[in-house]
Amino acid sequence: MKKAWKYALLGAAAVALIPFKIKREENGDFDYRSLLFGISKKTDAANGEPEISLHFFNLPEFKSDDDLFDDEWNVDEAVTVVDDKLENAAEKVEDAVEDSFSAN
Repeated sequence: MKKAWKYALLGAAAVALIPFKIKREENGDFDYRSLLFGISKKTDAANGEPEISLHFFNLPEFKSDDDLFDDEWNVDEAVTVVDDKLENAAEKVEDAVEDSFSAN
């Protein structure tokens, strides 16, 4: 049982520390984000001094569901497209079967 707890804690630590976002820019700025903490370095444009910030308990930013779905999508059009694809595939199979029998 001790091994199970050891592996569970090791897995949890890995999930918390492995980054889900690493961003580096050419001017030396970077952004490192994991679930447990994040660190970023940005150069201030006004005086040129670097600003380093540390964040705890980061959650990834997810896009809204509106980006995933399109209102213009029509089920009837999708069914028509699938039917056409199936008909084309069936014709190709029939042609292949005819060719294989004619070759013999």
